[in-house]
Amino acid sequence: MHRVHQKEEDRERHLLDLDEIARQGARRMLAEALEAEVEGYIEAATDHRDEQGRALVVRNGYARKREILLGAGAVELKAPRVNDRRVDEDGKRKRFKSVILPPYTCAARQKLRRCCRYSTCTGSPAGTSCRLSKGSSAPKPGFRPLRSLV
Repeated sequence: MHRVHQKEEDRERHLLDLDEIARQGARRMLAEALEAEVEGYIEAATDHRDEQGRALVVRNGYARKREILLGAGAVELKAPRVNDRRVDEDGKRKRFKSVILPPYTCAARQKLRRCCRYSTCTGSPAGTSCRLSKGSSAPKPGFRPLRSLV
């Protein structure tokens, strides 16, 4: 009978490689799903044109990279952007909103930063008087940051 002995460090390196493979696969699948979602949105609006015959819904590159927390771990992703110039009955512009990657994932991080800046700007606990820099706003009472972002 033939026995194979592995060194502990080789075993750990292979496990780390498997985690990285899972993260890369998750990132690729998420990126492809977002691309398909954007293409479907644009394709559904191909008949919407302005007076010069130009499309009202077009691709607009990619948003800046951001970190998304998944079951396989944190992955960096650039979400595709859409420029939708259509206007509804109320005069407001229509916006592309991804079902796969909701906008609150980025807004929650901004709220967390605002909350942390508010509670630590002078070393005072949140809820007491604190000088804020011009243009910043304090979180609303009862705001609790998401655990996944802390």
